[in-house]
Amino acid sequence: MEYFERPRKNGSAQKAWDKYCEEHHQEPKYIYYSPSYQYQYKGWICEWFMPGDIMAHIGYGAAMKHTFYMSADL
Repeated sequence: MEYFERPRKNGSAQKAWDKYCEEHHQEPKYIYYSPSYQYQYKGWICEWFMPGDIMAHIGYGAAMKHTFYMSADL
């Protein structure tokens, strides 16, 4: 599942979106569900830079492009 705006249904996707906004003071560009993040965790990945975004090519590494929230923590 992938969302490009805040999910309407109350659930873990909406909680991940809201948590990202609270921590980073901005909305993610999109979020998507990962059933095996780093081959062991289930949860939501919140992306800030869109693929091909100029900021992703001028020194920002992959770790700075996304935030992961485990489903169990939401």
